[in-house]
Amino acid sequence: MSPLRTRTGPLRSVPRSRRAAVTAVAALLALCAPTAATGAPAADGRPHRPCVASRPPERGPARDVLRIAERAKAEMDLKSVILRVTVDGREVVTAALGESMTGVPAAPALHFRNGNIAISYMGTALLRLVDRGVVRLDDPVARWLPGLKDGDRITLRMPAASTTGLVDYVRLPEFQRAVVADPFRRWTADELVRLSTSKERWYEPGTNWSYSHANFVLLGAALEKITDTRLDVLLRREVLGPLRLRETRNGFTPDVPAAGHSAHTIARRIAAALAPAHPVPDFG
Repeated sequence: MSPLRTRTGPLRSVPRSRRAAVTAVAALLALCAPTAATGAPAADGRPHRPCVASRPPERGPARDVLRIAERAKAEMDLKSVILRVTVDGREVVTAALGESMTGVPAAPALHFRNGNIAISYMGTALLRLVDRGVVRLDDPVARWLPGLKDGDRITLRMPAASTTGLVDYVRLPEFQRAVVADPFRRWTADELVRLSTSKERWYEPGTNWSYSHANFVLLGAALEKITDTRLDVLLRREVLGPLRLRETRNGFTPDVPAAGHSAHTIARRIAAALAPAHPVPDFG
């Protein structure tokens, strides 16, 4: 699938509430944005059996699962749902509901961005480093990111647990205006974190919890510094490889590998703005 570079309307007409959702989606691409995929050549080059839909069930647990998915799709106004349910390794049902794009049915073998699931990948990578004694959860991030404001008070545990108190830059009007004005701008982690640290903290580090994209940018930058390894390579080594997630891979651009799931809203167009930047910033 070629990069999506066209617009269907003036971006400034996007309602405020939708604009906030758009920038929330876009922000995660400032990290590494894996794509979950089935049916294409595996990332490690080994052959892989395509994911195909199971026979449509008429009754039993499989039919119950599909009813739940169909109801959720309708209630949440989803364009499509791709699902697979297993019990003790035994397939119950594999199915796809809805359309990938207008007139094109969704299919289990389509690639799709898995969004903030990537956050759990980073947390897992951190814990594996802790298990090996490479770092401790209570080590201050200033050890690896010396230029970070209050970095001596923020430990590795905090961005992983979303307890730094850093403001979510995605919610900032100046960030939203910048994204709408220049949707293809490539933001660096340094720029994004500076937006957050330029504002008063929501609370003292470690005293509360809040969802802030700044946490994930910080954690990714710290992991790269700790290991001297690019984040996508690190996650492949520590998480995706051991779990045999051969069809999940990093994407530095808005491209989704063929065959791609195209049931995306305007957020897909905005998301092009935020590809990772290397080398890792020092926040100085």
